[in-house]
Amino acid sequence: MPAKIIETARQTENLWTAKIEEPDWYEHITEYFEYAYESFGQLPDGYGAPIGLNVYTAYLRNMIEQAAKVYPDKVPKLQAFLKSYESPKGKAKPTDVNELIIKYNRWVKEFPWHISYLAHLKPHFENQLPILNGTPFYNRYSGISKARIITEERMMEYIIGATTMILQAINVKALQDKKLLTDPDKKQIELINARRDHELQQLGQNFKDERSKVNRILKQWYSGEIRYLKDMAPFLQKMDSPRQEARPPKATTAIDVDKIENVFCRQMPISEVKTHFLKLTRSAKNAKPFLGEEQVYQFIARAFGGNNKLLKQRINYGHGEKRLVISLFAEFFATASRQYEPNAHCKLKYIKLLSDHFEGWSEKQVQENFKVINGAWDA
Repeated sequence: MPAKIIETARQTENLWTAKIEEPDWYEHITEYFEYAYESFGQLPDGYGAPIGLNVYTAYLRNMIEQAAKVYPDKVPKLQAFLKSYESPKGKAKPTDVNELIIKYNRWVKEFPWHISYLAHLKPHFENQLPILNGTPFYNRYSGISKARIITEERMMEYIIGATTMILQAINVKALQDKKLLTDPDKKQIELINARRDHELQQLGQNFKDERSKVNRILKQWYSGEIRYLKDMAPFLQKMDSPRQEARPPKATTAIDVDKIENVFCRQMPISEVKTHFLKLTRSAKNAKPFLGEEQVYQFIARAFGGNNKLLKQRINYGHGEKRLVISLFAEFFATASRQYEPNAHCKLKYIKLLSDHFEGWSEKQVQENFKVINGAWDA
């Protein structure tokens, strides 16, 4: 053991000399102190310190004190660190990691992600497990990463906080503020059913943990959402009167879209263009399609086939649906830029797909709102 103490002390002095003047001196030296401490091993509770550790600690204390005149600003920090190792540490209540996982997974399972405008958040919360308290610390000398596990109380706080944050940020009022509130009657039915499902799940239950708080928050949120839609119904009906009426196709020539050569983006199959923009044949809020199928083919022939003799089409949409239409073109750009475009700086030509080939769409307007609305055009 004396040889172990001497060798550890020698390496400590070498590291001190090499790193004390470095910008990250504190991290280097304290990480090495920790590594050296742990290299002496550990005895079971009640058996005292490992053999030789007290001698090494006394050596460290003396070495640090002797450096006080040369490094008056650094020595107190190292003394405080050393004291934290010498001071007896009280035992913290152990955390059951399995219980943390159970609590979090139960919350993810029971949260109403099935509501249409909350569904896009589910993958984010499904794919994480927030059980670490802070970022793991890596010791470059021992090669070991350490992290504290949060307590059960902290997990309860996280679940309650996440529930509150989500529901305050995403609700029908927020959708209306962004002009994204569509099908209010459908959403009201969806919420009424979700609230009833939640009530049925709670029958006979008497939770005394975080679930009781989460249930109260959800109950308040359901009531507020349904009340808002009910109060706004008369006004939303007036606002839902269509801003644009679908016009018959301006060109009636039948287009064989599958034979079109894609001169707009030669790497992309025309079949993919067709599949994407046929989504516009879905009904807008006024129960009429955004475009007829033949209108979609006219657009593809004009924009992707380069046939500028074909007339521009006009898209039908209701109140609040212009951004929805723009998002379809933004989705198309996102796919093309990832898979087919050799030049990443090609956004403008995809903006012009809408502004140059349809009536009533300015390039500036499209550019300002050229964003993907997650899940908006999912099947």
